[in-house]
Amino acid sequence: TGSHLLNALLKRLPKMMFSGVHFSPDDFVLLPTTEAIRLARGRSETDWDGLKKALARIQNGQFITAHWPSMARLHEVLEELEFRSIFLLRDPRDTVVSHSFFAKNSAATYLHYRYSNVLKTDEERITASITGFPSDEHGRGQYPLSRRLQLYLPWMDAPNTHVCRFEALVGEAGGGTSRAQLDEIMSVARHVGRPIDREKAA
Repeated sequence: TGSHLLNALLKRLPKMMFSGVHFSPDDFVLLPTTEAIRLARGRSETDWDGLKKALARIQNGQFITAHWPSMARLHEVLEELEFRSIFLLRDPRDTVVSHSFFAKNSAATYLHYRYSNVLKTDEERITASITGFPSDEHGRGQYPLSRRLQLYLPWMDAPNTHVCRFEALVGEAGGGTSRAQLDEIMSVARHVGRPIDREKAA
């Protein structure tokens, strides 16, 4: 959540550009990703060779975006290819509000029909984003927020990973502070090997 803000920062760093690539686990699977398989196995088997080949095509100075749960093999591949990762965190209370509005308004997400037609009020949408729901005639299901968070939180201790907090990066316009924003901009820049001074960060 808030990846648009982090992307905007990375694009502005010296000698840094977006690769145009966004990955998710569904892009690299060896088995069908039906809901039954997901529930039985937790997730489908990952095509690690295919992922590694795709990541190896990313050039130095380029970044990719991904929504990918923490997985030991993924961390190994990223470390082997000398990637630097940034794990973006946001207060879960704000996350569910953002998620419910995004799902309602974005036709690109598989949740759009449910959030715009089946769920009738913002309260129902926010509750669904917290509690989750099973697959049914309206489409795929969604894990409860607590389960989704558990899949991602190990990124906080992953190798070569910087934990970036949305509340620090957003600045005064989003309820944060200029000082925290500049500190975070400089921290991200250092982490990806593009250090900048405070004046440049401003």
